[in-house]
Amino acid sequence: MGFVSFLAFFNTAQNLVSTKLTKQVYSRRPIEVTPLSARTFGVWTFLSAVLRAYTAYDITNKSLYDLSLISYVVVVLHFTSELFIFKTAKLQRGLLAPLIVGSSSLIWMIQQRDHYLGL
Repeated sequence: MGFVSFLAFFNTAQNLVSTKLTKQVYSRRPIEVTPLSARTFGVWTFLSAVLRAYTAYDITNKSLYDLSLISYVVVVLHFTSELFIFKTAKLQRGLLAPLIVGSSSLIWMIQQRDHYLGL
């Protein structure tokens, strides 16, 4: 989670100054990626990064753990809906990274939940 948080902080900064990488994620409709939508996405990413960093620091905290787990559910649902429902994204490099990180983190957190929370 710590490394994922670091990547999210980078993504936040990138979204605040440019739409270039965000347009790669939503590559079927890059015209819909505006500076405002990129900054909003960046703030959302920043909030997720802070939550995940706190969880990595205090991984045995059930509330933090569950909130971080839910944040990965939101990520996976968002990107899969953009791919299959809204059709703004293509299954290529720009979308693969967040899908791989989000889904693998979600799977790992589900599998390790009992271990970290002592359940």
